[in-house]
Amino acid sequence: MKLVNSSNQYCSRQFNCWQNWALRFLQHLALLVMLTLTQQSFAGHQSLPSYPPVSLSEFQGQNISHLLNLYEIESTQPRGINYHTAGLQNNKPLTVVNRDTGQYIGIINLHNDTGQSDWAIDVHGTVIDNITASLFTGGATQQKSHSYGKQSVLPMSNALFFEIPPGEMAKLVIEVRSDVFFSEPRLSVTPSLDYQTQAQLYYAIVLAAFGALFALSIYNLFIFIGSRETPHLLYDMYLIVYMAAWFFDFKLGVQFFGLTDYRYHFIPFLLMPIFGGLFCTRFLQLNIKTSPCAKIFALNSLVCILFLPFTVYLYEYNRDVASITIVIWVFTAFGAGLKKIVDGYRPARYFSIAFLCLLLPLTIMIAKNQGLVFHPNLNVELISLIGGVLDAMLLAFALADRNSLIAESNYRLRQNLKKEVAAQTEQLSLANRQLAAANDELKQADDAKNQFLATVSHEIRTPMTSIIGFSEALLSGDVPKDQHRKVFTSITNSGRHLLRIINDILDISKIQENRLEFEYLQIDLIKLFNDMCATAEQSAIDKGIGFSGRFQYPIPVKLYADPTRLRQILQNILNNALKFTRHGDVEFLISSTNDTVTFEVKDSGIGLSEKEKELIFTPFSQADATITRRFGGSGLGLSISRQLAQGMGGDVTVQSEKGVGSIFTVTIPLTEQCKLHMLYSEHELMVHNTHDSVEPETDDSQKIFKQKRVLVADDQPDNVALVKLLLERMNVNVDVAYDGEEALFKAKIAEPYDLILMDISMPIINGIEAIKQLKANNIDSPVIAFTAHDVSQQQNDYLSLGFCDCIAKPLERASFVETITEHLNHDDVGDNNVIEEATMANLRINYISSLKQDLDKLRVAQAIGDYHSIKSIAHRIKGSASCFGLPDMSQRFSVIEKQYDSPQDDHALLESAMRLIEKL
Repeated sequence: MKLVNSSNQYCSRQFNCWQNWALRFLQHLALLVMLTLTQQSFAGHQSLPSYPPVSLSEFQGQNISHLLNLYEIESTQPRGINYHTAGLQNNKPLTVVNRDTGQYIGIINLHNDTGQSDWAIDVHGTVIDNITASLFTGGATQQKSHSYGKQSVLPMSNALFFEIPPGEMAKLVIEVRSDVFFSEPRLSVTPSLDYQTQAQLYYAIVLAAFGALFALSIYNLFIFIGSRETPHLLYDMYLIVYMAAWFFDFKLGVQFFGLTDYRYHFIPFLLMPIFGGLFCTRFLQLNIKTSPCAKIFALNSLVCILFLPFTVYLYEYNRDVASITIVIWVFTAFGAGLKKIVDGYRPARYFSIAFLCLLLPLTIMIAKNQGLVFHPNLNVELISLIGGVLDAMLLAFALADRNSLIAESNYRLRQNLKKEVAAQTEQLSLANRQLAAANDELKQADDAKNQFLATVSHEIRTPMTSIIGFSEALLSGDVPKDQHRKVFTSITNSGRHLLRIINDILDISKIQENRLEFEYLQIDLIKLFNDMCATAEQSAIDKGIGFSGRFQYPIPVKLYADPTRLRQILQNILNNALKFTRHGDVEFLISSTNDTVTFEVKDSGIGLSEKEKELIFTPFSQADATITRRFGGSGLGLSISRQLAQGMGGDVTVQSEKGVGSIFTVTIPLTEQCKLHMLYSEHELMVHNTHDSVEPETDDSQKIFKQKRVLVADDQPDNVALVKLLLERMNVNVDVAYDGEEALFKAKIAEPYDLILMDISMPIINGIEAIKQLKANNIDSPVIAFTAHDVSQQQNDYLSLGFCDCIAKPLERASFVETITEHLNHDDVGDNNVIEEATMANLRINYISSLKQDLDKLRVAQAIGDYHSIKSIAHRIKGSASCFGLPDMSQRFSVIEKQYDSPQDDHALLESAMRLIEKL
């Protein structure tokens, strides 16, 4: 039984095999017969070439444009069936479709080996003016056409519907005409029902994509209206032009609005890089001045804007311009997004992914437009639209993330504000708790301020009373001539006392503004000690107390420091010790260690409590309110002394006991060079003093000059009068000039001067221009710069211009005479450099009279806004006021000169200075 079954199974398999071979043979035979019959049916059209058939069962619904046999069409050739049947032997075959412009015929033989009879023939994938399809089946001919502006049977479709009987052969002739092919047209043959289903699905997908884009644009428009955030508006504009571009590309413009002129289709594509670039720039916060990506966006947008007016007329170039600008925009945006991710900008993550979704289909689209081959059935348009939807959605996420970031920042700010408010509330509560104590401190500070003002007023008014009283007495002739020297001495001492007070105030101001400068020189420590002791000893004798000074060996002979500032420190401390000691004595001790020189001043005065020791180095403070009333003083000396010492690398400290006395200690650094020469005993000191005593002392400032000629050039008559008086007391022949031009004229026509004093700031020709012209005219007289500017900072500049030296305003008589002496040969004929006090007083009266004239000029210049004149007058007064005993005036106008380097609306300081002139 098993054997029979096996035999039957074997026979069955053999029978099925032969049956399959028989069926295949019959199919090939039927195909051959059908082909023969088809060729016979086209016997009347033998001019049509014969091509291998394409099986519809294998290629239905697929792109078969690559199987077409293409031929050119001449513009003069007719259209229609007659033309198709006339023959194509004179037409040139094509290998590829010209995308810039085109009209061609494609021929293909189709074999309907399916059971379907209704077929949709679709030419798609580009803009096409006109499509004409002719189908030859047996003895029948079908012809249909479609154009861009014609409404389609199905939306977004160029399909033409034909009947191909099952099992038959058909020859399809497609005639395509268009001004421009932006990409090679695609041909597909699909069963009608399947095509309609696919078309409707395709249409639904496209509408859904547009619906998503439209919803996103409306949503972000509302967000913009509520937030007024510019990125949302730019995002909306970008979505609108993006939708418009694809709206036309999918022929929805024809379907919904009847827009049949496709020449305007590329306008949205050219607007896309413009609004897209603006959105990227604002969203990524790119700076157009510093960001290369922002500059690329701007330049790319400019190209699009410039090409827009020519879009319709240069239609064939639209594809290339739009492709290039869109590629530049998308690639730049993607790169900028990656850069922002690296920089830590969180929303840039969604932004970069969004442009990646746009970048991939765009790359395929651009490559397709440029003729590169992809999978024949790849629907690039739909892929690009879907990529654009994903791009829009991700950009919406990026905007939402940006808003979230802003919200988080605002939340943190609110939290910080709450914490800050809580902290401020706590501080306010603490401040309220401390208010009672603060009120006491403020009252004390106010009392200290009032006390300081009263003290300074007293300290200033006391010498001023003497100066004004004695001056008026001299002017009225109430003082006998034999008393003049005594009166002038009193006026001079009072003026110097007043100058010390003003200098203290100016010093503390410079210290607080960190403008104090030091001049480091080698100081003879023994001479400094002797000078300090001599002055202090006389004061101690006058007061009836004891004074002693001594060294604690070893001590250096020299000390490297600022001599003026060191003397100021020691004088302040010695004067305080003498002032506050009523009984007992004051001791002055100098000692040294390996690194410092120490000056100790010990007194048996009133002493200080612990609280008072904390106050005495504070500006404007004294130990208690009764100090000023009992002893006088401004409360600045010790504060200045400590800060001067600290400025030179040392310090001032105090040890004190109330009612017992105080020890003030000044330390100054000791340099290695100064350690080389030390004194170790009293005997070495005596030898040192003996050696110094035999050295002759000379004072060139006391020399008298004969037959020397000096030219003084200055635009301030009072300065000229003072300098002329000093020089004439030295028997110098003085010539004067009041501007640079006059000085040049006199220097040219007169015999060469032995010396020229040239003011730097003069009208017509200033001092710098004047010396240049002197050198140009080979006038070799030595010229000294006479200036109110800071000589320490500009001296090298003046010397490089040809000046032989510099004299600063206000001039110091001894320094002035010494400088003149250095540049003139002298004869030792006596001392005659002392100006009579009456002459000096007359000069001062004349100077004050000239200041009144300057006051009128200042008021006029202020009224008309002539800042140059204000600065010029301020410079002149700055350089001359101190020469006539008005240092405060000089200081104020020095500040005014700097203030008016540029136009000023604040004239408060100028008003104050003018009121000071009025009071003179």
